[in-house]
Amino acid sequence: MSWFFGVIGDSVTQKTISLASRVHNTPLNTFFSNREFYFAAGGFQPTCLSGATSNSSNEIESVWIAAGCGLRLGQTNCTILTQNDWSGVDRDKSLLKGLSGHFVFLSYHGGQFEAYTDQLGLRTLYWARTETETIVSSRLDWAAQYLGGCTINFGSLGSRWLMFNQLSYDSLVDGIERLGPSGKLVISRDGVHHSHKVFDPIRDRDHSQDELVHLLTRFTNPDLRGKLHITLGLSGGLDSRVLFALLLSSDAQLFQTHTFGCSDDPDVYVGRKISRECGIDNSLFDATLPGPEELLRISNDYAAQTNLVEPASTILRLRLYRALDAQSLLLLDGGYGEIARRQYLNKLAFRGRRSIEEKNVEGVLKYLRHARANFFNAEVSAQMEGGIRKEIAAMLEMMPDMKEIGIANYLDLWAVRTRIPNLGSDEQARIDSILMNYMPFAQPSVITSVFNTPVRYRNNGALFRKVIAERHPALKKYPLVKNNATYPFSMPNISAWMYTKAKRKLFYRSKNDLARSYLEAMREFILDTLNSRGVIECSAYNYRNLSDAVHSYYAGNNAFAAEVHWWFTFELWKKNIEGSLRRRSHGGRRTRFRTLNR
Repeated sequence: MSWFFGVIGDSVTQKTISLASRVHNTPLNTFFSNREFYFAAGGFQPTCLSGATSNSSNEIESVWIAAGCGLRLGQTNCTILTQNDWSGVDRDKSLLKGLSGHFVFLSYHGGQFEAYTDQLGLRTLYWARTETETIVSSRLDWAAQYLGGCTINFGSLGSRWLMFNQLSYDSLVDGIERLGPSGKLVISRDGVHHSHKVFDPIRDRDHSQDELVHLLTRFTNPDLRGKLHITLGLSGGLDSRVLFALLLSSDAQLFQTHTFGCSDDPDVYVGRKISRECGIDNSLFDATLPGPEELLRISNDYAAQTNLVEPASTILRLRLYRALDAQSLLLLDGGYGEIARRQYLNKLAFRGRRSIEEKNVEGVLKYLRHARANFFNAEVSAQMEGGIRKEIAAMLEMMPDMKEIGIANYLDLWAVRTRIPNLGSDEQARIDSILMNYMPFAQPSVITSVFNTPVRYRNNGALFRKVIAERHPALKKYPLVKNNATYPFSMPNISAWMYTKAKRKLFYRSKNDLARSYLEAMREFILDTLNSRGVIECSAYNYRNLSDAVHSYYAGNNAFAAEVHWWFTFELWKKNIEGSLRRRSHGGRRTRFRTLNR
C-alpha cells in the first residue's frame, strides 16, 4: 500500500525508530525529531507524497504525508493532486473539503499532529495510545505488532464475518481505534481528539440524467499532462462498459483495457471481444499458482493487509495488478457502479421494508446474513452475534427516515456508508502500493448526483443502458455477464438473475477453479497448521468441528471448501494481529512477542 507509520510522544528515541522500522516496510521517506515524533512513509511513490520543513539547525519542524489519490474536479475534466498541490493543502486545510478521490492526509506542526480522511472513507487510519506514545498507522496489523499483546474484538468482527460487510467503523482489535469517513484526528499536548462524519448526499432537487453523465465524463477525462495513459479494467459487466462507452466517445484520452483471468471465463471472453472489435488494445493476465513458499508469502501479506474482506486465494487474481506498467498507466475501475443502478440490499427492499420501519433488528438481520464459516466456539459466536445486533440497532437509529427518502435511497445510502469504507478501504490501500488508480463511480459528487437522480432512471440499470445506447450503440449487441454466465443486454435485473442462475446450474463447468487449486497447493501447510499447538489450544476455536471440516475436505468432501478456505485466511490474519516482534516492556506493561514470518 501507499503506507505510513508514525509514533508521537515525549520520549521518541532511536530505540523507538529501531522497533518501528522492524514493523513497517522499507520506506521512501522517514522524518524524525528527537523525543517528539517519528514518521515513515512508503509504497508506490506517486501515491505516497510527503514534505517537510527544517529550522536553521537542520532540525525538522513540520511534516506532511499524503497517501492515496486526491482529485480536483474541473469543468471538463479532473486533475490528480501533485506534490505542490498537497503542500498547498498543508498550508490551508480548508482545501480538503472540496477534494475528490481517496486519501489520508497527515500533518505535523508546532507539536500538533492532524490527520484527515476522504469523504467516503476509502482510505483509513488506525491509532492507539500508550502511557507515553500515540501510534498512527495505515495498517492495523502493524499497529498491533508494535504494541504487542493485542487481542481481537470479536464483537466488532461479528458483522464483518457474519454479514456482507461490517457496519461500524470500529477497529477489529481491542485498544486500537479507526478513523471513519471525513475523519479528523488531532494529537496534541491536550490529548487526542477525533471525529468523523457519515456521508450524507445533499438532496436539493431532482437532477437530469445528463448531470450524472457529465460528472462521469469529467472523471473519465483526467488531465494526465502527457505523463500517463488510461487502462480500464473491462469485464462483461455493465459498469465497466459504461466507462468504456464514455472513453470511446471522447477523443481526449488515449486508453487501453485489461482483463484478469482465464481466457474462457465469460467475463474475460466478453470483455476481450468488445475491446478487440472496437479496436482498443487489451492485455490479458491469467492467474496462475506460484510455488508453495511464494504462495504462502503473498497469502500471508494479503490476509494481513485486507482484514478478512476476501479469502486468501483472492490474491492470485489481485496480484495481477503488478503486471501492469505502473510508470505509464492510470488504472480506472468500475467499482461501486452498482449504487447507480440499484443493485445493493434488494432482499431488504423486497421483504424487509416493514422491519426497517419498525427498527426491528432481528427482521433486518435476516436479510443481511452472509456467514463465511463456523469454526468458532459458543462463547466467541455469542460475542459476534451480540456485535452484529448492536451495529444494526445503531445503523437503524443513525439512518434518516425511510419514508422521507424512499426505500431505494435508504438502502443505497446504507450501502454507501457501510460497504465502501468497510469493504473498500483496506484493498484500496493495497492497490495504491502498485499503481495510480481511482474509481469514477466512487466519488462524492458522483454519488451525490446518483441520489439526486430519480430512482426510475437507476432501476434495472436504465441510465447506464441509455448512456451506452447514446455514446456507443454498437456495445448493445454484446451480452452482459452475471454469476459467470452471459445474458442479453436488454434483459431486466430479476430476469437476468433467474436466467443466469439456471444457465450456470445447467451448463457451467469450471475449468480453472483457483480456490480449490489454492487449497490443494497449500494442503501440507494447512494440515500442519491445523495440528500446531497454537491452533489446538486457541481459545476461540471449536477445534473438533474445525478439524472435522478440514479433514473432510481433504478426504474429498468439497462442501467444506469454504470452511477450510476462510479458516486458513482467518488464521493467517490472527497470527499477524497477535504476533509481536520481540519481548519488551512498553508503557508499564510486559508483553510477550512471538516471531512472525512476514
